[in-house]
Amino acid sequence: MQFIKNLLFLFLLLTSFSCAVNKSNPVSMVWHDTNAKYNAYWLARENLKAIEEDRRAQYEDNFEKVLYIYPPLDTAQTNAYDDQLEDVIKKASMSIQRHEGSNWNDNAYVAVGDARYYRGELEEAVNTYKYVNVKGEDDNTRHEALIGLIYTFIFRGERNNIISVIDYLAKEELNKNNQKEFYLAKAYFYQLENDSEKVINNLEAAVELESNHKKRARYYFILGQVYQELGFDALAYQNYNKCVKNNPNYELFFYSRLNMAQVYDLAKESDTKKIKKYFEKLLKDRKNKEYKDKIYHEMGAFAYKLDEEDQAIEYFKKSVKQEGARPVIKAASFRRLAEIYYNDRRNYRLAKNYYDSTVQFYPQDEPDYEELKKRQQILETFVGHLETVETNDSLLNLASMDSLSVSKIIDEQIDIRRQEIEEEEEKKKEEEKRREQALANAGKNTFNSFNNDQERASPGWYFDEPSAISRGINEFEAIWGDRELEDNWRRSNKIRLAGDAPVPTVDDVDDVANVREEEVLEESPFENDPLMQPETYWANIPSTDEEKQELTKEVENSLFQVGKIYHFDLKEDEYSFETLNEFISRFSEAETIPEALFLLKVIAEALGEDPSKYERMLLNEHPNSLYAKILENPDYLKESEQAARELRAIYKNAYSFYENGEYKKADSLISASIRSIQPNEFTDNAIFLQILIKGKTEPLAGYQYGLQSFIKNYPDSDLIPFAEKLLEEAREEQKKYENLSEVRYEMNRSEEHYWVMAVPTGGNYINETSKAVKDELDKLNQANLNYNLLSLNDDFALVMIQNIPDYEGAMTIFNNFLPIVEEDLAYGNSEFFNFVISKSNFDTFYKRKDLTGYNSYFKKQYLNSNEQ
Repeated sequence: MQFIKNLLFLFLLLTSFSCAVNKSNPVSMVWHDTNAKYNAYWLARENLKAIEEDRRAQYEDNFEKVLYIYPPLDTAQTNAYDDQLEDVIKKASMSIQRHEGSNWNDNAYVAVGDARYYRGELEEAVNTYKYVNVKGEDDNTRHEALIGLIYTFIFRGERNNIISVIDYLAKEELNKNNQKEFYLAKAYFYQLENDSEKVINNLEAAVELESNHKKRARYYFILGQVYQELGFDALAYQNYNKCVKNNPNYELFFYSRLNMAQVYDLAKESDTKKIKKYFEKLLKDRKNKEYKDKIYHEMGAFAYKLDEEDQAIEYFKKSVKQEGARPVIKAASFRRLAEIYYNDRRNYRLAKNYYDSTVQFYPQDEPDYEELKKRQQILETFVGHLETVETNDSLLNLASMDSLSVSKIIDEQIDIRRQEIEEEEEKKKEEEKRREQALANAGKNTFNSFNNDQERASPGWYFDEPSAISRGINEFEAIWGDRELEDNWRRSNKIRLAGDAPVPTVDDVDDVANVREEEVLEESPFENDPLMQPETYWANIPSTDEEKQELTKEVENSLFQVGKIYHFDLKEDEYSFETLNEFISRFSEAETIPEALFLLKVIAEALGEDPSKYERMLLNEHPNSLYAKILENPDYLKESEQAARELRAIYKNAYSFYENGEYKKADSLISASIRSIQPNEFTDNAIFLQILIKGKTEPLAGYQYGLQSFIKNYPDSDLIPFAEKLLEEAREEQKKYENLSEVRYEMNRSEEHYWVMAVPTGGNYINETSKAVKDELDKLNQANLNYNLLSLNDDFALVMIQNIPDYEGAMTIFNNFLPIVEEDLAYGNSEFFNFVISKSNFDTFYKRKDLTGYNSYFKKQYLNSNEQ
């Protein structure tokens, strides 16, 4: 008895010593290590394993792409594990605190780092992994922490840090498990980098160290996909075959066999027949019912590989039409259809439709989503412009025909539409019949299934049975398709009642016939279709000049855009060349003609055609355009950018003078810069400042003229709204002078003078006069004289020569122009005025619009005085 007591005392004594924290005796260390490993830390690690397994199970693989080696971290998904992860941190921390000095504390820190990583607390995860690497005593645990650090840096996109850790670990001696995980981490990183060679090298090394056959199967499948993507079909086949031999789950097994068919070496015609029979076998297998969309997709890909394009199109269409077809497969099949019509058949309308569907179903987080979206948008724009050209040209053609011919065409269109509706109604009837049959079959199947369920399991509520719900959904969609939850969801044509009366419920398909006829307002499919009404067509045909001009303007813009898209986006230079030639022929006065001519010159060179025709047209007819300047000087844009920088610097100083009221300095500086620096993208700003200075220093007429000229010469300038506002204010100011009763002009022969021709705004008078004046100025060869065109009122415009030094110079020009005015310019019975006027008198004249009054003054003071 005493011995037992002594033994018990000794046991309690040893236990008390071993439980004490910071004890380094062997018994204490064994106790702490055992408890650290198999209590809190063990629970933390098991929780982490469960989270990772569940995360992998929840991740939906996209078999249309190379599978991810490691499912990308999605913190939105891992938020669901927040409580578990908090518990992991708590238990791992508990192990560290209660068993200080234990050999498992480093492992506990790694568990904390993993939990931080899953929660998206990346900075804390990095610090924890780094702590283990620096302070850890066990190399294997340090290596495990560094591998965790690689994944954290991958998520943060810190490529340089990833490479640094990889280079460091490559020099370390790793145990088998860490070596495998290191290979996998590298393979995942290089997969994200699109470095296929390094993915293969690391994944092949990892699979040799992997003992779990499920994981081995997945890695072999990924290797098969990478090899197939690189075009190494034989190696792809080998890896798919290895996947099958490692007993994968059925989905992986199915896709492996399917992909093996794609990379099979078709050395003989019999091999092709063998693969086709294999596809047919897959279709007949009941286990593959949910994979029919993918089978048809692969049959399409196989047919395309054999250059059986029509057959491929048929299979891809069948793929997307399968009931329950998965979005990712729909996206893949729609994409293949789009590519066939885009690349092979050059049918951009159909390609556009299929790209629309592709983008609708394509995962937005895929790297090439934006590229697909961009192509879809280009085609949408392109087809829109094509339809505008065709529709508007058709409407304009109809507008030019007599009403009897138009009525005949409209009747033909209505007949075509009637036939389309009849075909649609026939399809609906066939669909309803098929659904009724399916409903009858479903009733039998449900009864049998119910009996079988009763035998297999105890009774339970329907909504507690996921399998029953899933089966019900599948049967419903098989019969009715995807329908919204609403009244009368069974009927394709909904029951319509007047007012807000309740809609009668139809409890069964057979009960439809029993609904009272007066309660159902059935309508003919022809009655409410707008395309069955002649008025719809007549309403779209333009009847006024304004409507025709609007449609023509739309054709002008769209035809030009079609030509550009053909060249820049679709790389169809022959079509672009043809379209742009049609454009310059139909719309020779369009503002975009210089750009079109420049493009035609470029495309002609690319097609081996002679570009000189377009070069001459550009230089001769549009010499001041940007494109003519680029043609003459290929470095024009580069030089223009430098000029813009210089002009901005000068403008800054000139504007400072303007703000300070130093207008002469401002005008001198900005005017000199405009003369010396070549026109560029900033020139409009300098010209506008010059006009503002005129508004402060010169008569109102010059200021108003400057604003009008700016609006005409720089229509695309950002300053146009401001210029229009200032012009309106100037006109309001001018009205004040128009109401004055007395006009006084003063004679000053030494003052600067203008020669003025007041020309009627109607007809082609302004263009003829302007041309004649410019030609005469060229003959005079006096650089100081300026030509200007200024609007006076609704009836007259002023063609002017300015900067004439004095009265005598002005009268010389007046006399020189008299024969031209009287003989060369044909005004017919239209009234015009020809006179000279001093600069100060012009301001008074222009404010009052005193055309008749000043003309009398001119004859008296200038002409009569000369005669005397």
